[in-house]
Amino acid sequence: MSYLDQPRINFTGRFYTNVSTINNDLTNYDPSSPVGDPGWNPNGVALFKFDSCKVTSVQAAGDNSKLIGSPITTSAKPAPGKLVDLDPEQQMLSQVIGVSLHLTTKSGAGFKAILDPCNFQDIWMSAPAPKGIAGASNGSVIFVSTLSSVQWTNANEIEALKLLSNKTQNSQLAIRLLVSCYYFAANPNDPNSGYGQLIGSIGPHVSGEPAQFARRRLILPSIAAPAPQAVAGVKAAAQVAKRQPIHADFEVRKDTATQVEASAKPVAAATLAPPNLQACYFELDAANSRLSIDLANSVPLESFGGPPLQIGQLQAVIVAQDGSNEPLGQPFKISDFTQGGIADVKLTANQAQKLGAMRAGLVLQQQKGVPGTLVLVEHKSGKYVGISPFTARCVGGESVSFELRAFKWGKPLAGETLALQSQVTEGMPASLKIQSDGSGKAVTDQNGRAVFTVKSPAKLNIPEARQQLDSLVYNFSGPWTKYNGVTDSSGIAPASLLVWAPYKDADLPHPTWAAQVQPIFDEYMRIYPGMKQIMDLTNLSVVQANKIPLLEVLSLPFEAPHRMPVTRDLSPQKIEVIKTWLKNQIAKKKKGAFAKNTHGRG
Repeated sequence: MSYLDQPRINFTGRFYTNVSTINNDLTNYDPSSPVGDPGWNPNGVALFKFDSCKVTSVQAAGDNSKLIGSPITTSAKPAPGKLVDLDPEQQMLSQVIGVSLHLTTKSGAGFKAILDPCNFQDIWMSAPAPKGIAGASNGSVIFVSTLSSVQWTNANEIEALKLLSNKTQNSQLAIRLLVSCYYFAANPNDPNSGYGQLIGSIGPHVSGEPAQFARRRLILPSIAAPAPQAVAGVKAAAQVAKRQPIHADFEVRKDTATQVEASAKPVAAATLAPPNLQACYFELDAANSRLSIDLANSVPLESFGGPPLQIGQLQAVIVAQDGSNEPLGQPFKISDFTQGGIADVKLTANQAQKLGAMRAGLVLQQQKGVPGTLVLVEHKSGKYVGISPFTARCVGGESVSFELRAFKWGKPLAGETLALQSQVTEGMPASLKIQSDGSGKAVTDQNGRAVFTVKSPAKLNIPEARQQLDSLVYNFSGPWTKYNGVTDSSGIAPASLLVWAPYKDADLPHPTWAAQVQPIFDEYMRIYPGMKQIMDLTNLSVVQANKIPLLEVLSLPFEAPHRMPVTRDLSPQKIEVIKTWLKNQIAKKKKGAFAKNTHGRG
């Protein structure tokens, strides 16, 4: 089960984030040179939160009107959530971490939960450019995850909450977030700067189901989209052949806004040229003869931050081997995001049975009297493969595990031989060893699962441009390019591994401020100057005055919202050295041995 199942709660509103931009450029890491291009938000501290989000619809039995309009909020205690990149060379798997979510009705019924860490998926340029502003992102992405540690309050008061709490398992819920139309201004006092559009859906989660993807089945564009235009020197991701895309590939600036607006407008329906649609995910509920299709991130937007483009009527179909189409249910339109961008199509029992082993598709009719066009269709094999986690981190010499899940017509695919390969973004390091025999292959079990053990090289040959980062990033290629197609269209690797070089002073029992701790903090504060708003880590007296709280936040688990560093891009061995120094300083203080004349030499 997933957010595509019912009962389902849909909501819309805005999100806010103030990511740092200095760390987007490798050249900014060199301490011997001044910072070059700091980007549009050098003082960001990676916050991520909901704003003005409210329930807009509910798909569930009974009277659920009391849920409509209820706020869905994120907590700032102990700290807001974070949005962070994996690396300057892998900015397209950005991760949301540490978000605490609350739904509360006027009567007090609702729930609170923790959003499990999740990554960007399926970024594309869905919106036309805005008018007359400093800058913006035309891109839209989805996050798919689970809500854990769900705590219900008076759930029996509202039928949808009661059904949802009874149907879900292990105190978890499934969730999909769509974020788009992010606006950033040069003026930090602009009240709209840092905000974007948010559309969400929440449904039940069953133990053992994928956490970061609901993609048991996927409908792909059946018509090749026109090549994205290079706008004012900014290339679309599909044009970037020799590197991973970066945020700037999906951003427009004020000085190029007029030119962008003209080229980024979606094709009008009146021209009869089918619009560019992104791949979308669907679920067949055979027991209830229902097909649920998530089009929230598939249909282009009419305007920046606006509703979906009115492209015409869509009709779900079964696609036979001979290419003929059998219509399913009634034609529909995605006229707004009230229903979360999800279309529920009622099937007959016979259609549900047939679709259990046949391709699904969507036919678009743009004008009455004009034959429709098959614009989205499932892969002919009916297979889908997903990977989890999307991102991982380790120190050279360590091993991490990735799990691939294979499905055919939405059911677990057993006995399928899958392969996983790695690529490095820069440099020529020793390659990763995938599986103990180095084959990079595994066979799926009865649940469609195949586990891959990835051993990182103990010694990294790090290029000069990355020396200050002490790390390399590997991207993975796998069977999704063969079955899923969406990776080919987006040009974005769906999984990456960050490997840090072993730190020379790891396990040092008595690190010093001058030799070990200060250099780490100096580098960190150079890349994240916004941290000074919270604490100046280059100042020994400030650090000494905050030894205990610093040790506490450095010791928090990865997913904790108040964990430091918020960026998660500091080697765990360096963190342990800092923690050792803090513990030693605290122990000195407790023994009364810390003297003022050691200031600066501790």
